[in-house]
Amino acid sequence: MFVAEHCSIRVVEHVSEVCKVRFSDSKAGSELKLKRSKCSGIICNILVPHFTENLKNDIADRKFSLIIDESNDVSASKMLGIVIRYYSDSMKRIVVTFLDLVELGGCNAEAICEALKKSIKDNGPDLLN
Repeated sequence: MFVAEHCSIRVVEHVSEVCKVRFSDSKAGSELKLKRSKCSGIICNILVPHFTENLKNDIADRKFSLIIDESNDVSASKMLGIVIRYYSDSMKRIVVTFLDLVELGGCNAEAICEALKKSIKDNGPDLLN
């Protein structure tokens, strides 16, 4: 699980080669072709919508907290990380999970508030409880 959570998608080309060797007895494993662009497409077009829908269903009409953190990355872009914390009935525990990463126009309170409002609007009215 460490690799799934803490690894860049740049390594996917190496992982697919390892899968070919490790799963050579499987037709799907031995013929696996996965590069960065296809991996990005799978993440953006399949995984993100799936997990976003699961999150919306899980929070439904429950109360939640948003945790925000503004920071600069290496290229000096200002980013706002947004995390959501809520009690999940399906998992029977408090869940803290990534919600959004928004580029900021500036590092003042107004820019942060606008970015947060945009994220809430973009993520759907289910977040407006």
